[in-house]
Amino acid sequence: IVIVNKPAGISTHSPDIGKLGMAELVQRDLASRGISKKVHVVHRLDKTTTGVLVFATSEMAAAKIFELFKNHEVKKKYHFITASKVDFEEAEVFSQIEKINNSYVSKECAREEANSHTVFKKIKLNAQFQLWQAEPTSGKPHQIRLHAKDLGIPILGDSVYGGATYPHLCL
Repeated sequence: IVIVNKPAGISTHSPDIGKLGMAELVQRDLASRGISKKVHVVHRLDKTTTGVLVFATSEMAAAKIFELFKNHEVKKKYHFITASKVDFEEAEVFSQIEKINNSYVSKECAREEANSHTVFKKIKLNAQFQLWQAEPTSGKPHQIRLHAKDLGIPILGDSVYGGATYPHLCL
């Protein structure tokens, strides 16, 4: 496996012909070191999100790691900053996340009908911001961003889901 810290602004894999994603950049870096291995994407992060990405260097490893993510055996924790102020310290969101036209939406639903679930904990606050931890137990696109918006704590810099203006997404 190869583990990298993905910066904001780079897709997990090539979004278009001629544009490199993190997978292609990692593969090119390995080749420059004399390692001729194909990297396999086993999970994704949004283009605007920073964080740890794991790539497999064999089909067998990719299948095993994919199963770990699929079966929720990998615990993922994210931190984000919000400019919104709320009094609660912890929350859970269960919803139905769907893609409608070209946008993702989170629809409130009964826990049994939900295809997504995130646990939130407030970590720290100051006069301007609150730092939160989000732990998704499912892996839907834009899940943390949507669920933070649902709670009234949109992520700083998230212009798509109502976050306060900032030069980049603080997730």
